[in-house]
Amino acid sequence: MKRSMRITPFKVVQAQIALSVVMAMLCGAFASKPSNAALSALTGGAIGWIPSALFALRLSAQVSVASWVVGEVMKIGLTIAMFVAAAVFFPALNWLALLGTYIVVLKVYWAALILR
Repeated sequence: MKRSMRITPFKVVQAQIALSVVMAMLCGAFASKPSNAALSALTGGAIGWIPSALFALRLSAQVSVASWVVGEVMKIGLTIAMFVAAAVFFPALNWLALLGTYIVVLKVYWAALILR
């Protein structure tokens, strides 16, 4: 009998964090300014997984459509605020590393759906 693998929102966040670290190491290894690229990649990953983690915490407390909608709006707002903060407070930002890592971290949702 096959045992079904349950992928929880917290496992998705864990995978997002792990990918953020891997991407930071890769960006740091291949960039002309390794510390800026690695920090930018970590920032991009954090912009992806921090709102996801807060959304997962919110859903674990309440499971209703209204809670889901409010959580999603909060997640989008926090994501926008984090992008703005990164642009304002990190002038040496490597946008390629940041956006590349952000996109990779977002693709974890698709992998979770496929593995489900």
